Amino acid sequence: MKLRDDVKYIIISATADEEIYKQYFGADRVVFYESKQARYEGTLNQYYVKSMSRTCIDQDLTIFKRIAEKTGIPLERILTFKKYAESGLLGKVLELYFGNTEGVDYLKGLNLNVVGTPYQAEFLYKLFAFSIGLEFDEDAQMKNGLPVSHNGYRFRFTTYENEALRKVHFWMIESELEQAVGRARLLRYDCIVNLFSNFPIRQAVMMGDSFI
Repeated sequence: MKLRDDVKYIIISATADEEIYKQYFGADRVVFYESKQARYEGTLNQYYVKSMSRTCIDQDLTIFKRIAEKTGIPLERILTFKKYAESGLLGKVLELYFGNTEGVDYLKGLNLNVVGTPYQAEFLYKLFAFSIGLEFDEDAQMKNGLPVSHNGYRFRFTTYENEALRKVHFWMIESELEQAVGRARLLRYDCIVNLFSNFPIRQAVMMGDSFI
C-alpha cells in the first residue's frame, strides 16, 4: 500500500498495533492515539486451561457438544475454525468461522461461544514480517511453552523466541479472537461470550477451572 504524501489518513481499529503500523508505513508518518477502553456492557468469560488449537480439539471432537450443553448456548452459535464449521459437528454447516467474521452484525446481543486459538501456517507470519521489513531468522521455529507477557498477563504459549515474529504472531491471533468475540457487540449489549482459548484477551474474566 503506497500512501500519498499530501494526504492524511485516519485508521480506526480495535486491533491496530502501533509498532507494526510504524514499521510498515514509517515511524515518521504515524501518530498513534490509544483511546480509553470502553467497558463492556456484557460479559466475556475466558476458559484458558486448554489451548484449543486444532490439534487440541482434534483429540476430542465431542468438545463442541459438551460446551453447548454446559453453557446452554446452541451449537450454531459457536464460532471456531472453518474445518469444524463446515463439518456438520455444529449441527449444520456454519458460514461464520475464524477468518470470516468481520462486519457481521446479526449476532449482536446474543450469547456466543468462541472456541479456538487461531494459529496460521508459519510461513504466513514470516511472509508478513518480511513484507514490512522486520528482521528475523528465516529458519526460526515456534517453541512450546515459552514464558511470555501480553495484555497484563504472564503465561506460557507456543510461539517464537524472536520478538519481531512473536509480535506478528500475537497480533494475528488477537485480531482474529477480538473479531469473533465482537460479533456479540458486548460494548452495547448485556450478553455473554464464552471464549475457550489460552491466549488472554482484554476485559476477559479469567475462569480458573477447565469447565470442559
